[in-house]
Amino acid sequence: MRNDGTRTVTSFRLRSTAVVQLNPRRRRVIRRHILILHGFILGFALLGGATLCSARDLALIVNKSNSVRTLTSADLGKLASGSLPAWPAGGKVTFILRDPSTPAMKVAAEKLFGTTADKIKALIAANPAFFVIVNTDDDVIRMVESLPGAVGLIDIYSITSSVHVVKVNGKLPLEPGYALHGN
Repeated sequence: MRNDGTRTVTSFRLRSTAVVQLNPRRRRVIRRHILILHGFILGFALLGGATLCSARDLALIVNKSNSVRTLTSADLGKLASGSLPAWPAGGKVTFILRDPSTPAMKVAAEKLFGTTADKIKALIAANPAFFVIVNTDDDVIRMVESLPGAVGLIDIYSITSSVHVVKVNGKLPLEPGYALHGN
């Protein structure tokens, strides 16, 4: 800062050629706007970081023609291990899910399978007729729609009216105590 006798100004050097002079009142306004902008940037960064790091809530879905509307934790364990070859009402079970190594399937790896993505891939490779791996939740829904005995695992925000959501231990995905809740 320098004092020219009439008012105090602050000089900022822009690049190496221009000098911008600001009076103290304008400098305070700019400083306030910069602090507000930093607050917004920090808030969005924290919110985005929390969203990216948080686990997703998953939903278990079945074909509309499937009569299964609820499963127990024990049934869910059998489903994850590949030892539930047929539905109680009849019909072959096919489990459709996304690649277990993707971040979207982290909850499934922890809660449903209780193991690492590599071990899940080995289980899938050992049961190719039972498990089908697809790329997106939309692909899971399409496969479940087209196969009467199919069951799929998707993000809760991908649920459509073309499939039924299965209750686990009598609870739906957004209810407290749901088995495939992310956090």
